Amino acid sequence: MRATRGTLAFAPFLDELARALRALSTDELVAVVLRHAETLPAGERARFLAIFTTPVPDAPGSAESGAEDLDEDEDRDLGPITDDPLLDDIDAFSAAVEKGEYYQGWGWDPDLHAERAWGDESWVGEMDGLFDEAGAAFVAGELDLAREAYGRLLRAFDLEQSGPAFCGPRPPVEMVATDVGEAGARYLRAVYETTPAVERAERLVAEVEALDTTCPGLTLRSIIDARPGELADLEGFLGGWVGRLGEVPVTGWGWGATAARLLTEALEAGGGPDALAEPARRVGEGQPERYRDWLDALRRAGRDGDAGEVAREALRVLEPYGEVRAGIAQRLVRLVAGDPPAVLEARRAAWRAAPNRRRLLDLVDTATALGVADATLAEEVLAARPPAARGRRRDPLTADPRLTAELLLLAGQVDDVVALLRGMSPLGWSAQEHPGRVVVPYLLVAACRATEHPAWPDTLLFSQLDSVDNLGYVGWSTASDFEGEARIVRGILRDDLLLSVLLARGLRARRDPPAVTSSWLASAGRAIDARIDAVVGGQHRGAYDATARLVAAQAEAVQLLHGVGAGAALLAGMHARYPRHTAWRGELRRAQSASPLLPEPARR
Repeated sequence: MRATRGTLAFAPFLDELARALRALSTDELVAVVLRHAETLPAGERARFLAIFTTPVPDAPGSAESGAEDLDEDEDRDLGPITDDPLLDDIDAFSAAVEKGEYYQGWGWDPDLHAERAWGDESWVGEMDGLFDEAGAAFVAGELDLAREAYGRLLRAFDLEQSGPAFCGPRPPVEMVATDVGEAGARYLRAVYETTPAVERAERLVAEVEALDTTCPGLTLRSIIDARPGELADLEGFLGGWVGRLGEVPVTGWGWGATAARLLTEALEAGGGPDALAEPARRVGEGQPERYRDWLDALRRAGRDGDAGEVAREALRVLEPYGEVRAGIAQRLVRLVAGDPPAVLEARRAAWRAAPNRRRLLDLVDTATALGVADATLAEEVLAARPPAARGRRRDPLTADPRLTAELLLLAGQVDDVVALLRGMSPLGWSAQEHPGRVVVPYLLVAACRATEHPAWPDTLLFSQLDSVDNLGYVGWSTASDFEGEARIVRGILRDDLLLSVLLARGLRARRDPPAVTSSWLASAGRAIDARIDAVVGGQHRGAYDATARLVAAQAEAVQLLHGVGAGAALLAGMHARYPRHTAWRGELRRAQSASPLLPEPARR
């Protein structure tokens, strides 16, 4: 969401701007201002000039301005302001949205290739204008008005929850030019400063919860930075804030997750990273997340040694599975980067906690650097197979059969993979968990030793194996996950750390007898036949192209193994098998034409 992405908070922005201006000489400053003025449209020039001709008022809340912080005993009217023209305009706009005056209908957008709400998109400019006026009130120190204006505008986004109200190709918060995250922070800052101290924590928690969907990235720091000057009575506020947030049930998403994040921020602000130790060690819901947050706070404080100890403690006491546990293990990888055996154990812990391809490849990488790749993969196959299933080859070792197949192939246990494939449906190969698109290309390439052919990079077999790198979710890490990894001993170049590359290397090192490789080709052929029957027989036209290329790759494998006539015969048999399916046969001819090994298809 655009709400908080790429935004420099207001107070830090002012500090940076002041430093930048002080670094300029008078002549340099004049040149900068004139250069910016040249870029302005004519309609904005008068407003820009007014910046330099309007007297600067005293900063809101300063002693010179006469403004005072709200005393906790002051009896202040917190009810809605009803007589300001801005609020009347906001109410009229919200009423129009609620009545559906901007919304006309729901329909297909050929540019988006999806359905979306159509209508009068002038609401975007109107809403941005109202947000600008709310912002002007906030900057001018009219916090009661800013509180009401921002609150009503932000609540207007909730109208979409009861049915289409806005229109446009994107969600309403992404349509407006306003930084909705900054608007939310300003609103909460205004609420804080216009609420008696004894009510602030209760009110702020309720308001943040109400904004959790519209402004999901809000933090206490963003509220502080929304306006120059620290929050009044912040120390007293933190106690109630922590208490109220601690009452929210922890969940892995939504408000429960947001409250946990805000609680961590508040505890760290009040007592540093060590304040997070006791909550992390408290057994119960959300403990993995609390350990993770404690670990991250220690790293932010530059205490990497303590962070490493906390990561090891977390891995000892937490449940053995879960994405958060895997994330802790990945952090440990960076913390022990100079100790390759420790890196291997951290990689292993991450893979076992929440298996995905990225973690599997990283485990292979580190194990290769230590010369124990084969032994490590064999251990992982054994560890992943439940004791009750050991000896039954069809049982997936992970929740994802495709990932199971990848582990088995990297471990060289091809027969187990063949047995696993036999239990899978001939349809659904595009699904993330189906192993067909990995196993069948591997068997074809392995059966004919295609990796040793001079034309290998140009073959359809190469394309089939190469395509496994782009199947579904593979757990690719973000750039931050590789922070510090330059210090880690690697056994495989980063560009070569791909499943297709590792499988091809493994095949070059194998020397299987012809009887075994022939059985692999037969197994692949049975899987392809079943898939073609299901796709072409069921007229699943969206899969015609992919299945035709698979058959052509099979013909390449048969030709490499048995000669040119065998590949041509297989293709001719496929054409004869479906004489009336002209669309699929056309795809098959196109696939055959793309092969450097197969003869050109016969003219129709």
